[in-house]
Amino acid sequence: PVPPFGPFTFKWECAPWDEARGNYWAVKSCFRDDYGLLVVDETQKYIVIPAGQMVPGQYLFSVTIAKEPTQDSRGPISGRFVSRFIEVVVTDASGTTDQTGVIRRRGLLQDADEDPATYHKPEVTISPPPDNINVQDRLTLLGNVNMLDAYKQYLSFRWTVTEGILNISAPGVLLSSRTGLNLVVSGGQMSVGETYSFRLDVYNNVSGYSGWDQVTVSINAPPSSGRFIIFPLEGFASQTPF
Repeated sequence: PVPPFGPFTFKWECAPWDEARGNYWAVKSCFRDDYGLLVVDETQKYIVIPAGQMVPGQYLFSVTIAKEPTQDSRGPISGRFVSRFIEVVVTDASGTTDQTGVIRRRGLLQDADEDPATYHKPEVTISPPPDNINVQDRLTLLGNVNMLDAYKQYLSFRWTVTEGILNISAPGVLLSSRTGLNLVVSGGQMSVGETYSFRLDVYNNVSGYSGWDQVTVSINAPPSSGRFIIFPLEGFASQTPF
């Protein structure tokens, strides 16, 4: 897309089947979404739900696709939004809708001697950011994960801003994806003198373990207060020291 028009955006939702009502009921949750699996980078067209997160049942997933600009001076522009739906049926490994198997498999994965849990839990750190950051500077944050290389292919990443006003989902704010190991913020996106905290969550899609780290950066402010004095006030070029 060419500025000022942004990219396509994708918003995911899920509704489980409610037997008593006889329809899908969006008020109920499809699964316990502590990690924010459905709140992904809106420029990302797919979602990944790790094994064991959903209990057996019937679900309706929907994605709403939008293309900027969505409005003009007369209001919403027709044809800029479209939604698609798909039904998903989740069964236990035995083909039943019993939730016992799901819980049992989680326990086996955590307790198996040949597959120690410590190999699966991501140890996450973010490299210290620069000490001096000006408002026009590009900010690069480097994430690090200390775990066996064999398991790194199963990791998912998500950056969030926990302090400060900065919408990293908006077009043009980032020079990277918010779902990658590293985060790059464009210059001129943050405010002078403000403080921002960035958090990186890393999720192992196989084991279900997660880890995170957070850093805080402060944007330099222009000089303030103090006194500026020139003495003497008059003199001769190349003769008078000031």
